[in-house]
Amino acid sequence: MSASLFHGDSDCVGNITSCGTESLLLAMKTYRDYRGSGEIIMCVTGHPGINKGCHYVGLDVVQIPFDEHKKMSISHLKAAISSKTVAVVCSAPQYPYGVVDDVPEIAAICKSYGVPLHVDSAIGGYVLPFIEM
Repeated sequence: MSASLFHGDSDCVGNITSCGTESLLLAMKTYRDYRGSGEIIMCVTGHPGINKGCHYVGLDVVQIPFDEHKKMSISHLKAAISSKTVAVVCSAPQYPYGVVDDVPEIAAICKSYGVPLHVDSAIGGYVLPFIEM
């Protein structure tokens, strides 16, 4: 149903979890399995389930501040990325304020460093595409 809703093709895959925290636990395990031990970079406004998932699978969390618009600080992100970075996590929308981080800019930065980007958008994934309607 979800793949059809978002025009996914036959290569579109996913899984169903019982809650956002479980989804984040599985995502952090996947990044650890894919990239090895290291650090997850996230804004202080990220979902607490990210911290829990990192703790369970042995990843370190590097929390960076938000900017004047309560979005992930791009300058702090650039300063935090290192050879230990397993993935960057941003939010659409974020947990405490409902603000959407600058996903396209963060994605470009991650791509330039060869670092995976996880966009935590549990409810946002279903609401944001239709927000203007």
